Amino acid sequence: MRRRQLLLFLVLVQLGADAVLITSFPPAGRDFVIQLTAGRVFTLDGPRRVYDPKLQITRQSEIRGTEADETLLLPFNHPPLLLPALGPLSRIPPRTAYLVWTVISIILFFAGTMLLTWDMCERAPPRVEAMAVRLGILAFFPISVAVAQGQDTALLFLGASVFLLLFRSNRDIAAGLALSLTSIRPQIALGLALPFLFARRRVFLGFLAGSSGLFLYSIAIVGIDGARQLLEMVRLTGIESELVIGRSRMPNLLGLLHRTFGGDSAALPASAWTVWLLFIAASCTWWKTLGNRVSILHVGVLTIGAVVLAPHIHLHDAALLAIAATSCTVWRCLAAGSDWEIPAITLAGASLILTVMSVSPASVYDVQLVAALILIATPLGRDIWRERLSQVRIGKS
Repeated sequence: MRRRQLLLFLVLVQLGADAVLITSFPPAGRDFVIQLTAGRVFTLDGPRRVYDPKLQITRQSEIRGTEADETLLLPFNHPPLLLPALGPLSRIPPRTAYLVWTVISIILFFAGTMLLTWDMCERAPPRVEAMAVRLGILAFFPISVAVAQGQDTALLFLGASVFLLLFRSNRDIAAGLALSLTSIRPQIALGLALPFLFARRRVFLGFLAGSSGLFLYSIAIVGIDGARQLLEMVRLTGIESELVIGRSRMPNLLGLLHRTFGGDSAALPASAWTVWLLFIAASCTWWKTLGNRVSILHVGVLTIGAVVLAPHIHLHDAALLAIAATSCTVWRCLAAGSDWEIPAITLAGASLILTVMSVSPASVYDVQLVAALILIATPLGRDIWRERLSQVRIGKS
């Protein structure tokens, strides 16, 4: 089977799998209760009390129509960037609010996908194949999970997509500003941004300006007391077992530690955070050695590392893996136009593996996760190695 036919086939299979499995997930929009809880507290109790866990329990139980129970709380521990939009949504019936949120998420994911694949150059694939690449991104299982469960991952994806487009166009300040949108997941944003302090520093300066603006905007919404409550909520979700965090199904190092050792020891999150900080330090050292040679391929590898090692992510946040794979697809189109299908095919294959993984028992969960990561990382690693060999040959000549 030709590569392009294989790509189209895998995308169509994934679309079918999404349609079947998403409906068998926990009730559609389950995680949207998190957004509704924040919006309702914001509207009824004031923005400065959004991160009060007792109020979150009260308002979430009202939405669910159940007795208040802190062991059932899906906590809102995200930055307050979206609160002004969540407030109005909380005033309309939950089902209608979920549909509105779903439409917004789809629009943002679609916009991010189009921007991510915008400049695949004159030698880009024909229209049908380009459409297959874009459909493959939109059908990527973590993206489908994010939409179906009512998560806010679309803003993370859009920020990373715009960043990559501007970065490969050498508009570093603007790229950094776009990267600041990923602050909806601060731990991931820092992991992606800090290495640029040591290479192509204008990216970091843009990120610093953008994130500083978003920080001031957040303070203006929730105030100093609200910011303190957010930090406390982050601490609680990092160490407490009473809240519904779902660490045992996280597709990252912390999830692996919980699946391997079990229990809720505070040592497990501490170990994950230590490894994450060491990874950031190693990435900074790598960027320093690369200097201006940092490319979208290296950003792709960094993104995979962020998904695997960031201490707090769920399957929907693995949507960033689509950006890592697509960075390789775009690189090949821009470089020579050959073998551009391979990264797109590996993304589609990884998506199918992640789909099966989502309903698999813990005994095979990590094997499938590693297989999906290897599929996505292999084309990136191969291209980085080829580029390095090419530079060595040029240096010798």
